[in-house]
Amino acid sequence: MESKHRRHTRVEAKVSGHVRTGEASGAAEVENISLGGLFMKTNAPLPVGLALTIELKSAKDSVHLIGKVVGVTPQGVGVAFEVLPSETEKRLRELIEDLEHAPDAATVTAVASPNDTNVRGLLELLSDALQKLKAREQEVAELKTELRLLKK
Repeated sequence: MESKHRRHTRVEAKVSGHVRTGEASGAAEVENISLGGLFMKTNAPLPVGLALTIELKSAKDSVHLIGKVVGVTPQGVGVAFEVLPSETEKRLRELIEDLEHAPDAATVTAVASPNDTNVRGLLELLSDALQKLKAREQEVAELKTELRLLKK
């Protein structure tokens, strides 16, 4: 079912491939795709905001796209493409049409693109995690103190 807020029609696609993020990699399968983005099933940990370089290949052509992770679910990630130059949009449109007719003849490769935004985002995630850890440590210390008082 198509969401009302989408600008582009999504096409069901079962395109297999893989995702690489620095040292880690994992299997990936594009579940659906449009001119605005795609949903990719993967077990690779991809945080929201992560920039990706995506290569889609069909029997006829390949298209390189730049996108970023905009949503994460237990099943995979939603990726929004950057604004596409007209020639790239035309080639992606043709590739999507090919996928409708022969989805098995295509592959996808997604590579995380390290950039300042990714590094900043990861630092923010680490900082938040560290603050939560410190708060938990404080809670544990308070609980230990209460236990000692109860034992007396």
